[in-house]
Amino acid sequence: MPCTAEPAEPRALPAVSRRPLIRGWRRLVPAVAALLMLLSAPAAAGEKHPGRHRPPLIGAQISHLEEVTERERRRFFADLRASGFNTIIVRVFHNRNDRFHRLPAGMRPAADAGVYFRTTAAPVVADWLPGVCRAAHAEGLRVYAWMTTLSAVYGPLPPAPLTWEYDPDTGFCLPGTRFDPSRPETSTHLAALFGDLAAQPVDGILLQDDLMLRHTEGFRLVNGRPQPDPAALYQIERPAGGRTRITGYHPAFNRWTEQRAAAVETLANALMAACREVNPNLLCARNLHYETLLNPAWGQTWFAESPTALAASTADHFMIMAYQQQIRRELELYTDERLAATMSRLIAAGNREPWCRDRVIYKFQAVCWQTEKPERPEWIARLLGMLKSARRPSVVLTPYNRNHFARIVPTFAAGGRGPRQAAVHGQELIPASVSRTNTEKRI
Repeated sequence: MPCTAEPAEPRALPAVSRRPLIRGWRRLVPAVAALLMLLSAPAAAGEKHPGRHRPPLIGAQISHLEEVTERERRRFFADLRASGFNTIIVRVFHNRNDRFHRLPAGMRPAADAGVYFRTTAAPVVADWLPGVCRAAHAEGLRVYAWMTTLSAVYGPLPPAPLTWEYDPDTGFCLPGTRFDPSRPETSTHLAALFGDLAAQPVDGILLQDDLMLRHTEGFRLVNGRPQPDPAALYQIERPAGGRTRITGYHPAFNRWTEQRAAAVETLANALMAACREVNPNLLCARNLHYETLLNPAWGQTWFAESPTALAASTADHFMIMAYQQQIRRELELYTDERLAATMSRLIAAGNREPWCRDRVIYKFQAVCWQTEKPERPEWIARLLGMLKSARRPSVVLTPYNRNHFARIVPTFAAGGRGPRQAAVHGQELIPASVSRTNTEKRI
């Protein structure tokens, strides 16, 4: 298969169905390499950290913080706390196309891409996080730092090898723009970065959803040729005068995907171990795509998110990106009842699947991605009602840069706890050993 080292602009994924037909995937045995990686991985979070306490989390995920001064931040955070939220999840990375958080007077962006906390492992946009944590803790909120992983390629030169990506339009393998999760250099670099983040005054860390591999990513170049051979993985259709596209997969693709999923999970566990080495009390969460829970074949094919690999995760939480309007559009659910039925199935799957049952938190869409208008309040109320019926006491609304649902969340916060969580509902949100006046946490 031809391969080129010439860089290319990022490309959209091929027009493949979101419902791939993977023939015989249930009968496939995971690749030996994947099994070896999983057997050597740490045990699941509940076994690895038997005494870890995971209280209910009602979170506002903030992508862009407008509030600048300490007073403005505390007013906004107090409003969230009064509305039933107990956690904020704050973006602490900055890509070139992102909006900058509004910075206090005297603080200006020192880089056009990087992070919002002090570190030597990446460019620092601003040392912004400590002040946010201080204001949030003063109002009784926990803080999770929301941080990118494989896409954290900041600076003039990549600090670790990048993965290669197959382009069906040309039939070539092209250098990608994201780290190769299977390379030890990637683990070393990101562990240093996340260790510095864990040293911030944060309560938890959320690993961004870029900790995955798309179905065309994960190749290596060996003696000038891509490994594995794309021809052994994909069924390609090249109509005369039309666009080349991937129409299906050969059995070797499924074995390769298990290997890639194991590599991603091994890296995730290494990053969480680096965080806990710095702060043993830190809670660690991972974003996961809704497909992985709704239809595991989709998640495994499209994102290398395999239940087999995820069962070995040491994450305290799996945050399922159950973005209802995105799901409506992608699955062509044109009526509210069809969407509600699918969301109900998704929540039921979280109660059923043993690899995630005790660690799932659902994230719902607070605003429309395109118009930035808030979701209909009745839909938020309906989704929160589904969680209450399923005895799920936790939820995250995103992006939640404004308190759009101040009259809806309190009802869920007051009555959405399950029997195991009821005993801790009234406890102090921040450990008694931590002062509210001099601490800060990450998103």
